[in-house]
This record gives sequence, structure tokens and C-alpha cells, in this order.
Amino acid sequence: MKNLLYTFWLCCCFATVIGFSNVEVYAQDAEPKPQIAVKTLETGEKSSKPEIEPLITKIKESADFSTTSNLNAPNLNRVGIQTTQTVPLSLNEAIRKALENNNNIEVARDDVRFQETQLRSLLGAYDPVLSVTPNFSRSSSTGSDGSNDFRVDAGVNKLFERGGGSINTFFNNSQTGN
Repeated sequence: MKNLLYTFWLCCCFATVIGFSNVEVYAQDAEPKPQIAVKTLETGEKSSKPEIEPLITKIKESADFSTTSNLNAPNLNRVGIQTTQTVPLSLNEAIRKALENNNNIEVARDDVRFQETQLRSLLGAYDPVLSVTPNFSRSSSTGSDGSNDFRVDAGVNKLFERGGGSINTFFNNSQTGN
């Protein structure tokens, strides 16, 4: 009985393999169909060159949008686009123009520029700072000569990015005279 079951199973597998080997499956039709309407001649055979111009004019005449019944219909013409003067572009030129005119990409470029400016402003803390403080004062009392005091304090402060250190230099100068 076991031998008979094994033989039956082997025959079924063999029949399945032979059955599927004769099946042809295509993702698309085997014969390509024409993508444009072809006008047939009176004899019933297809012409070698399709006559499209009469069909285009017929479509344009039937799609006359100037006599629409709805007066509140929106204007579907694109602003700034000239459809009568087309320019042939290569694939690289078309991609370049699309990237230049894409608003989302332009916003991303602006974000990058803004972040670079922010980074430069934060790195400005490491620039040296020069400070000069001049001071002049005159003091006098009744019956005596007055005194003039002149002070100039100068200094340079610098923070270091590497190591986190800082250096401070200063110069204090004062002169007192009559």
C-alpha cells in the first residue's frame, strides 16, 4: 500500500511539472498595440502613416471652452506658461530645471543657509574681544586749583574652542595732573 501511494504521488508531481511546462504567461500582450488612433482606408487596411491633424482639429473644435455654460468656472490656464513655444530639453536639463524650480527644495536650501548662519554666529563667541575704556574727570574745590584725572584701561579677551580655556590681557594707565 505504501508503494502504491508513493507511485501515485510521483505521477501527480510529474503530471503537474509537464502541465506547467506548456503554459506561457506574459505580463503584457504579446503583440504591441498602437498608441495612437490610426485611420483606416476604404479598403480596410491600415495606412502606414496615421493622419492625426484632422483628429486634433476635430477635438479642439469640440472642446471649445469659450462657450461654457457655467460663467463661474475657474480659469484653467496656467499663469506664465507658454504652451505655443515649446523648447526641447535633454533629460539632464529637465532634471536641473525641475530641481531649480521646486519650492520644497528651495525651502530646504534656505533652511541650510539659515543653519549655517546660526553656526557662524555661535562660533563668534571664540573671536577675540578688544575693549578700551577711557575716563576723564576734573575735580576742584573752592580756593584751590583743580585736578585732572585721565585713565585709559584696555584689554583683550579670547576664548579657545579646543580645550575650553580663555586668555585675558589688560593694561591700566592713569595720569593725574593739575
